[in-house]
This record gives sequence, C-alpha cells and structure tokens, in this order.
Amino acid sequence: MSAGKQVFVVGGSGMTGKKIVELLCENPAFSRIVLFGRRTINLPSAPPHLEQKIVDFDKLSDNQGLFSGFDVGVCALGSTLKGSTREIYKKVDYDYVVATAKMAKNCDVKTFCLLSASSADEKSHFYYIKIKARDREKPSLGYTLLTNLLKPTMYFTARLQIQDTDIAKALITTSLNNSKKGTIPLDATQMKKIADGYNN
Repeated sequence: MSAGKQVFVVGGSGMTGKKIVELLCENPAFSRIVLFGRRTINLPSAPPHLEQKIVDFDKLSDNQGLFSGFDVGVCALGSTLKGSTREIYKKVDYDYVVATAKMAKNCDVKTFCLLSASSADEKSHFYYIKIKARDREKPSLGYTLLTNLLKPTMYFTARLQIQDTDIAKALITTSLNNSKKGTIPLDATQMKKIADGYNN
C-alpha cells in the first residue's frame, strides 16, 4: 500500500467508534490504522493495514511513546450512564480522554479528533454534561494545531437528526484538512453538511 496517513483510534468499540473505524478502513488516504482498547474488537473483514493493541488506560503514562508516528488521533471514548457510577463515568469520559490527548500531543500527533457533546456546560447540575465540558474541550489539552471537536448533540437536534455515519464522515474529512489551525468545533448541522460532501 502506498504511503498515507497513520491514524489511531481509542473508543472504537462504541456505535460511532465502529462506524469511524469502518470508514477509515475504506479510505485510501490512511495506510495504517491502529485501535487501542481494553479488549480487541471482532472485525471479520478487517484489512491488513488495521491493527489492534490492548492498552491499560489506567497506566497510559507507562507507555510514553505509544502514539509516536501517528498523524491523526481519534478519541470516541465514552461510558454509558446506565450502570455507571460517577467515579467510573469521570474516569472514562474525563481522565482517559485527557490522558490520551496529552500523550498524543507529547508524541507529536498533529491532529486530534474528539467526539464530545454540544450541550457540555461546566456549570450544569447534570453530572454528564458537566464532565463533558471539562478540560477535554479546552486548549489545556495542549493542541495548537488542528483539533476537531465533534459535538453532535447526543446525535440529534430539534431540527436535524444526524447518524453515526455522518459523524464519522465529518471526522475523517476534517482530519484530512490541514488548511485550518486551532480548535474547530463542529455541531450537528456543520457535520451533516461536511458529510454530504464526503468522498473517499
């Protein structure tokens, strides 16, 4: 396979994460795709340039060079509210996310794509929304170049429903666009527009 971008994905086992992985595998712009997770994912039709590696997110700092050599990082980590304690939710949706972003920055990963929530608000009384709004959406994550912050409003808004496929298409499209710098927040309407023009 000809040289292309190398991308890693954390959170590839969720609904949106799986769709992101599927489209990455189909896109010729990416020559290497690595999934980091607590367990491997069953992918019957996985291409040869896709790898899966087990990682302990609680000990991420023990693997300082884990993300070296990658052009793009994708973070779709998230836990479900059902059956999760506040401690577990914070660990997955905040601690792991921030640790992943900071390590990616230290490994010189130029583009970091983060799936978040548009309703995120630090002042919210709703714990889910408050955690989503913490450092994961701030420059303290360390990125000064392209950072794609996808905020799908829990996958829909009052006017627009957005599917996992559209979110994945928007993420991949913007991850390949190096013409813009800084944090680029994308809401559901913007993602749908980008997805409509997707061409791999």
